[in-house]
Amino acid sequence: MRAFHLRHLLFFFLAFIPAIGSSQIIPDYDFEKWNNVPFFFPTGMSTSGSVTRISPGYEGNYAIKIQASSGGVLPGEFGYGNLNGTGFSGGIPFTSRPDSVSGYFADYVAVNDTAWVFLILKSGGHIVASDSISFTTSNTVVYTHYKSAIKYRSLSAPDSLIFLVCSSRPSQIKDSSYVYADEISFTHSATPFPNGNLETWYSRSYREPLGWTTGNHLGLTSGSYPVKDTGDAFSGHAACRMMSLNEGSYFLNGYSLLGTIKGGVVRPGMKVYQVDSLLSGYYKFIPRNGDTASFSTYLYRNDSLVGSGIFISRDSAVEWTPFVVRVTYIPGFKGAPDSAAILFAAYHWNSPTSLPLGNSILEVDEISFNSFATGIEDLMTPESSGLIIAPNPFNDYTMISFHTVSGEPTKLELFNTEGKLVQVLADREFTTGAQTLSLNRAGLPPGVYLLTLRSGNNLLNRRVVVLR
Repeated sequence: MRAFHLRHLLFFFLAFIPAIGSSQIIPDYDFEKWNNVPFFFPTGMSTSGSVTRISPGYEGNYAIKIQASSGGVLPGEFGYGNLNGTGFSGGIPFTSRPDSVSGYFADYVAVNDTAWVFLILKSGGHIVASDSISFTTSNTVVYTHYKSAIKYRSLSAPDSLIFLVCSSRPSQIKDSSYVYADEISFTHSATPFPNGNLETWYSRSYREPLGWTTGNHLGLTSGSYPVKDTGDAFSGHAACRMMSLNEGSYFLNGYSLLGTIKGGVVRPGMKVYQVDSLLSGYYKFIPRNGDTASFSTYLYRNDSLVGSGIFISRDSAVEWTPFVVRVTYIPGFKGAPDSAAILFAAYHWNSPTSLPLGNSILEVDEISFNSFATGIEDLMTPESSGLIIAPNPFNDYTMISFHTVSGEPTKLELFNTEGKLVQVLADREFTTGAQTLSLNRAGLPPGVYLLTLRSGNNLLNRRVVVLR
């Protein structure tokens, strides 16, 4: 019966050690939980940036919202065709000569920005008609109907259509501007505007660590995703792998963020309840083209930044390596922060507009505030400082220090993550005072273990990590 209770007690400790080791519970700290995130796209149309299916629409079930990606890396666009540095290209076959184009729009346009609707009809590659609608003031409350006559340059029958709605000025993209659109149509056209009522959509999905955001949504069109789970974990079954991907004209940035980005500024993504001095964990890094890896944390009080820290790795780390981000608080700050954000990037991160230098790879696992997830700080209460392990993690051997009272039976045992007894380091009575024993890694596979000390009626627990 004792073995039954001890085994279940061990599972309890192993499941909740990260929460006990620090009162700040980081969502998916070990990257074991991943979500399939669905994204919806209007059928037949090309899109760029952040695209959201809105329900209900002006009429019917759906409308569309477009916005540039964080930092303006990708413009917010939808429609038929493409807009790049050399102008408009692409489009769809279209043979009618409509008189006008119209639609219902709501928008938020940042200061000194302009949202646009562009229409071009071509014949044999030459423009036969064009039109545009611009939005320079914001109207986020109700949809407004816009209608504009199409200006024809010749009598030629069109053979293709380019139509694009852009949330920001193409030459200077602002990620705070956005546009809602619905019920786009032509007048006096033998062919209706394709999917102009925005009622037909298709879906794709990507994976993200639970509670975190990444740049994976930017890879939905190409099917390339910069952030993935990997079985090459420090402990458990998964770690977070970030790799910046060169898509030719732009990079898909390899980053993971516990938080959000609004107006180019990192905002919090988790609650905290105490003053943290460091963020720590384990990483691997393969740099490309002189790139660096970034590990950042931000602490807030009442939505104002009160502390931050960053660790930059320039060197390759092919084995799991500890990292520490030390937090510096603003001068004069008193009390405790109430929220935090955490960001890891496989490139040097200064802002959302920072760009990678190459396809660098960063893997991160087992992160925690104030202590390594291995239990470098005490697990239970301040009294558990009576069980000290140093070094921890260790390669060859480590020393275990504890205090005993004469006449009390003392047992020191090592268990694996399945709750199975691996070693009995001590099972006897000691004299009163400090005791020191060594733990040799011989015969111990790399991984996480639980060390338990029973002395009289006291039980102390610490996690131990054996490195590769």
